[in-house]
Amino acid sequence: MKTELVRVHARLCGDGCISRYETSESDRNRRAMVLYTNVVQDNLDEFRSDMSELFDVKMYEHEDEVKVKSIRIADELEEKFGKLSSEKWRIPEKIMRLEEEKKLEWIRAFVRDEGYHERTYNRLKIKSMNKLGLQDLQKLLQGIGIESSLTGPNCDESYYLTVSAINEEEKLYQMVENKPKVK
Repeated sequence: MKTELVRVHARLCGDGCISRYETSESDRNRRAMVLYTNVVQDNLDEFRSDMSELFDVKMYEHEDEVKVKSIRIADELEEKFGKLSSEKWRIPEKIMRLEEEKKLEWIRAFVRDEGYHERTYNRLKIKSMNKLGLQDLQKLLQGIGIESSLTGPNCDESYYLTVSAINEEEKLYQMVENKPKVK
């Protein structure tokens, strides 16, 4: 599996989505859109570049989002990964079985969307509405030797995956601390 596809999956699980809708257009009654929203320009640029590499498509940018309307791309992504809504995304076995470098790419892309370094306690916190998805992430982390804990549901029905005591030598620390600048 290409690294770009691994990152696209992670980004769609984080701050992205695939939506389908009916239109009243005379030439087309159904549409699909792949959308990614983020306030960090480098994250938007990476997603756009990955999509271009994978699907030879130009994504349109408006403020803090990039998107493309394409039933073909939506079908292909959902065929590979299933539904990618915030409550339903999962990390498929084909990603769980990848080499460590690609697993780290998935984790990096997802953490830059959904995680933050809680400096007071020197831990990484990752928030999601999707308990099963976070359990998959916990398994992915365990597979590369990183322990974590899962808590929730919280008052907003969200869950937290916490990696305690991250240190400067860990690859995970580098992923969190090398965040791109906000535009």
